[in-house]
Amino acid sequence: MNKYFFRKHWLLTILFLLCGLIIVLTFFRQRINSNSTQKSKSEIVDDFDAKIIEKRENSILVEAFDYRKEILVSTKLLEEKETFSVGDIVNIGYNGLIEESDPLGVTALCIKKVRD
Repeated sequence: MNKYFFRKHWLLTILFLLCGLIIVLTFFRQRINSNSTQKSKSEIVDDFDAKIIEKRENSILVEAFDYRKEILVSTKLLEEKETFSVGDIVNIGYNGLIEESDPLGVTALCIKKVRD
């Protein structure tokens, strides 16, 4: 065996190891990005006060005081189902994402009754 054969063999080995390292790093980067996206969906980023104007099975329709608009608030993710009545003033915590629909939509992460 000559020197050229061993040199070529080591270059191919290093090339395969670098390709494998790139693939592994890309995979972990995608996992990290997907975990941070999931985390941000469950963190309260913003809140607003509103008056409940209609109750539905998994949502409430409210009139937001700051925005002077009706917002449909999904209550699917709430762990504790507090009893709310039409006319209650509530504070709604959500992840900052607003669905641009008619009416606007948010997913509540917590709802606290401010007053009846």
